[in-house]
Amino acid sequence: MPGDTCPICGSRDISTYLELGKQPLANELTPDRPSSIFAERYDLALNICLDCLYVWLREQVSPERLFSNNTYLTCISKQTRLDMENFADSCINTCYFEKKAKAIDIGSNDGTLLNFFKDTGFEVLGIDPSKVACELANSKGITTINDFFGKRVLNKVLSSFGRADIITGTNVITHVEDPVSFLTSCKRLLKPKGSIVLEFYNFEHLLYNVAFDQIYHEHVSYFNFTTFLNMVERTGLFVYKVETVKSQGGSLRVFLAKDEKARVDDSVARLLRKEGDFDKIKSRFLSFPGKVLKRKEEILNLIEAELIKSDKLAGYGASAKATVLLNYLNISYDKIVAIADRNPIKQKKFIPGTGIPVISPEELVYINPDFIIIFPWNIRTEIIKEVKGLFGQDKRTVTFMPHITFSG
Repeated sequence: MPGDTCPICGSRDISTYLELGKQPLANELTPDRPSSIFAERYDLALNICLDCLYVWLREQVSPERLFSNNTYLTCISKQTRLDMENFADSCINTCYFEKKAKAIDIGSNDGTLLNFFKDTGFEVLGIDPSKVACELANSKGITTINDFFGKRVLNKVLSSFGRADIITGTNVITHVEDPVSFLTSCKRLLKPKGSIVLEFYNFEHLLYNVAFDQIYHEHVSYFNFTTFLNMVERTGLFVYKVETVKSQGGSLRVFLAKDEKARVDDSVARLLRKEGDFDKIKSRFLSFPGKVLKRKEEILNLIEAELIKSDKLAGYGASAKATVLLNYLNISYDKIVAIADRNPIKQKKFIPGTGIPVISPEELVYINPDFIIIFPWNIRTEIIKEVKGLFGQDKRTVTFMPHITFSG
C-alpha cells in the first residue's frame, strides 16, 4: 500500500501516529541466542488518516515471511478454544444456512474453530498459510489448504468446494495488506443469503487497555466499528449485526451479508452511538501515544524495582506480545532469565531481539523464579491457575495491561 495516501479513502492528509522503534518479527523465534540478539529489525510504526481515521502499519513485511512458518496454535490455550466455541455458536444461532451447509474459515490455523462447525454437521474447509498448523488440522480431519487466500485459492475453492453459507475469519481482516480486496474476494465465495463473520481486536479496547503490545508486523489495520463500517461501504457488503466479545482483550464480531434486504440488528446503531461522532473518536485516537509513553515508564520502573529485591525474574507466555513489549522497553536476558510456554514448537528457542530463552513450564519450576511476568495478559486467569498448579502454591505474578496488576 502506498505510504503517501490513505489505503481506504485515498486522502493525502495522513500523519505518523505511533512509533515503537525498529523491531524484529514478533513471532519469528530464533534457534539460538546470537541469532536472537542480531535478529533482523523493521520499522514498527503506525500511520493515521486524519480524514477517515483509518490506522495502519507504515512499513509492511511480506505475508510469506510473516505467516508461512508461524508457530502459533489455537488449540494450546483453553480460553482460546472456549472463545472459538462461542464464535461458532454465535454464527450458527445468527446466520441463515441451508440444510447441507458449508463453512469456510480463512486463517483457520489448526482447525479448532471449524471443528465446532463440523460437529454440527457442516461441510468445512480451512485455508491457512502456516504449514505446521495445516498439518495439524488435516491430521484431525479438518480439510485445510496450505496457502494464502488469494485469486488462485479462490478459484480452486469455487471449483472444488463451492460457495459457502458461512465464511469466517478470526483476526484475519487486520492482517491482510488490502482489506477491501479481501472482503470483495470473500463476497465471491458466498452464497446469496450467506454471511461473512469476522472477529478482530477492537481498536477502542486496544486504546483503553494501552495495549501497545498488540501492535506488531502481522497486524496491518486497526479498526473501531465506525472506521470498519467506512471501509465495508466500499465493498458492496452490508453489516447487519455486531457483537462485542472479550477475546484478545476486547474484540468486535461483525456479521456481513451481500443481501441488502438483510434485517439490520439494533446492535449496529447502538455501537455507533456509543463510539460517538468523528471528533470524539479522533480525540480518543490521538490521546493514545501519550498513554503508551507513560505506561512504558511505569513498566520500566517496576522491573528495576523488582530486580533490586528479587534474584530471578521470569516470564510466562512466549507470545507476540512478549516480543513487542520487551523490544520496545529494550529488556533482554540480563533481566529476565527465561519465558515458559506450553507450546512445544516454541520451546528451546529464543525471543527475537532479546536473547531470552523459551522453556517448558516444568523447567520454570526448576528455575524457581521469585517473580513471573505474564505476557499474554488476555488469558491472565488461565495462566495464574497453571502457575499455581506448577508450584503447588501462589507465585508472585504481574500483568502490564490493561492495568499493572499483581497477584500472589
